[in-house]
Amino acid sequence: MEREAWLKKKKRRRKKEEKKGGLDPKKKKLIIIGGASAVVVIIIAVLAVFLLGGEEEVVEEEPEKKEIVMEDLEPVEVPVFFELGTFSVKLNDGKYNLRVGLQLLMSNEPAKFYLNARIPLIKDMMNDFLPGLTAKKLHSEEGRNEMRMEVIKKIHEVFPEEELPGGDPWPIRELLFDEFVLTLAY
Repeated sequence: MEREAWLKKKKRRRKKEEKKGGLDPKKKKLIIIGGASAVVVIIIAVLAVFLLGGEEEVVEEEPEKKEIVMEDLEPVEVPVFFELGTFSVKLNDGKYNLRVGLQLLMSNEPAKFYLNARIPLIKDMMNDFLPGLTAKKLHSEEGRNEMRMEVIKKIHEVFPEEELPGGDPWPIRELLFDEFVLTLAY
């Protein structure tokens, strides 16, 4: 009986609220909580954008490396030779194979010893670089000379910037070809 009385009271309250145009108090609470939650989420999103994304990205500039012209370097009194080995690769155009033996003419022994300890890195660099060449470029003397300079620059990147072994700012003076064979790929 009590339950029936309670249900009747509840129905009367609903009818009164519907006449007033109001909602059930529980529904009102849910709407208020939902609205407040949405406002909090929006505020957090705005703060995150301002705090995390609002700053400009700081980009550190690499110091420019001094470009050295090979002709400006003093001649080497006692040349030091360093053999890099022979490389066989298929060139970028896919029609030619290149077999090239490389040797460096260097200005001092400490630089040679420094490179010798890093020969796996140098060979890896050459195995990445040489296949990117084209036969058209290598058919001309100008193209081969350009390749020489690129290889010297790549190997020179292995040296530390602050203190070079032997004190010479450009210890690699020349790239020599022990062999240079360009053949059609089958």
